[in-house]
Amino acid sequence: MRKQPARILVVDDDKAIARLFTKILTQAGFEVETALEFFSALHRLERTHMDLVLSDIQMGKKSGLDLQAEIHKRDPNLPVILITGYPNLEVSQQAVRQGAFDLLTKPIERNELLKAVDRGITHHDLLDEKTRIDAHLKAVFHTVDIGILTVDHSFMITQANRTCRDIFRHKEALKGKTVSELLSGQCRDIVRQLLSSAFTENRAIKQEKIRYTAQDGRSRVLSFTASPLALDQHHFPEAVLAIRDETRLDRLETRLKDHTRFHKLIGQSAGMNQIYALIKKLATVDSTVLITGESGTGKELVAHAIHAQSNRRDQAYVAFNCASVPDSLLESELFGHVKGAFTGAVRDHTGRFQKADGGTLFLDEIGDISASFQATLLRILQERKFEPVGSDTSCSVDLRIITATNRDLASMAADGQFRQDLYYRLNVVHIHIPPLRKRQEDIPILTEHFLKQLAEKFQKPITGISNSVLRLFMAHTWPGNVRQLLHALEYGFVVCDKPFLDLDDLPKELLHKAPVVASSTSMPTSYSVPNKLLFNEEQRIREALEQCQWNKGQAAELLDMSRTTLWRKMKRYQLSPS
Repeated sequence: MRKQPARILVVDDDKAIARLFTKILTQAGFEVETALEFFSALHRLERTHMDLVLSDIQMGKKSGLDLQAEIHKRDPNLPVILITGYPNLEVSQQAVRQGAFDLLTKPIERNELLKAVDRGITHHDLLDEKTRIDAHLKAVFHTVDIGILTVDHSFMITQANRTCRDIFRHKEALKGKTVSELLSGQCRDIVRQLLSSAFTENRAIKQEKIRYTAQDGRSRVLSFTASPLALDQHHFPEAVLAIRDETRLDRLETRLKDHTRFHKLIGQSAGMNQIYALIKKLATVDSTVLITGESGTGKELVAHAIHAQSNRRDQAYVAFNCASVPDSLLESELFGHVKGAFTGAVRDHTGRFQKADGGTLFLDEIGDISASFQATLLRILQERKFEPVGSDTSCSVDLRIITATNRDLASMAADGQFRQDLYYRLNVVHIHIPPLRKRQEDIPILTEHFLKQLAEKFQKPITGISNSVLRLFMAHTWPGNVRQLLHALEYGFVVCDKPFLDLDDLPKELLHKAPVVASSTSMPTSYSVPNKLLFNEEQRIREALEQCQWNKGQAAELLDMSRTTLWRKMKRYQLSPS
């Protein structure tokens, strides 16, 4: 709504008529200025903003038509109403061609004049508003940090903002080019398919993180959203393609993954970071390492990380579980035997020590070996020599020994259940892996990692867990640690048909042994939950609807709720295909 009176310039070389028009318009609430001829009118227009010009056609050397033509050059939005005492077809046609807003014929009645002026002012206000909106939209279009371009059905680019040129490293304008000229390879094919689907399905379609190589050879990570641009309900002549440059975010995520992952170990807790730092310090030395921790914490992964980080990483890594064979066969498995050494020894056998020569030997469950074998192992660790069973020839090996156990070797050594001298020999460097319940902040990261692994293994589009599942995971004591977490998620992938895992998708024993998880249970604040991991109710409903192509009956069945409940929740969250 206009806040100030409209300003009108009256141009007429007849002072009496100019005064009459001024009186009528002033009484109607307008601000009026007058000019007697062409040049003085232009001077007034340069000095003062006007909303409308009312001009006589006949004014000596320079007519009102001349004035109207000049005004149209300077400000096409400024309406000009021409007045003539001698109307004819030629004058009318010329006035229309030059863009005159209206043509009035003398004598002019007061109401006729005011109606024409009101129409002109309204027209001018609408044009000004449109100009302002266009300017704002243009400013947004070219300054927003998202690339925006519009394409027609032939994939010809009809508009593109500056951000698009920056993203694709194009100095020249993109308008008039095709998508195929702008993109190449897999990125081009994906975007063309996105646009085709947007046209045919009449909905917005997203594609996350496509790697694209720009003209300057730099690799970028882009996300695309294609949406049909409707002219009316049934006509979609163009589509909008929004492009977000996520290269920096992708690099940050990569760095974060590097921070939370060390070889095959995953975690960002203080305990895991201390383990990563210690493994790095072991890279240049061959000290014997004892790894302790509960079952399922990942002791073998730590052993493998030590080998992979060390100078022996290009040599053999041999792992052996000491509890997997009876004590009578332990020497043969570790040191080998010659043909005929005992019944059943039909050929020579190379033991684990020889296989690991030059590399790393990992002996798991070292706390389960017998007292007699403890003495044998101690001698070999001291001398670095051994004889295969049934042979008199000594073999020398150069290797690193890493051992692991879920038992308390220090207490066993103090109680006489484990040789103290062997314990000290093995415990040169001690790495203790904390149980999962002691590093809760690693649970979301491990869950996200396992979800990706299992989605690929089972070929199921399960990408997250519900709030209830996360609360249960954070409250559970996890006696089986990381292995138990993986097995619980794997069970969920077997039974779940939704895009997320909920409580009813978990093993029953996990639910029975877990504490009651109320919806109000608060989360620890020392960790962050990955956005792609956690599915709240709105996300779950949206995922289900998209998976079912917005078929409410199928989505309600998938979500295990009634259609009425689904409809009510869609209304609450304002969910729709658009």
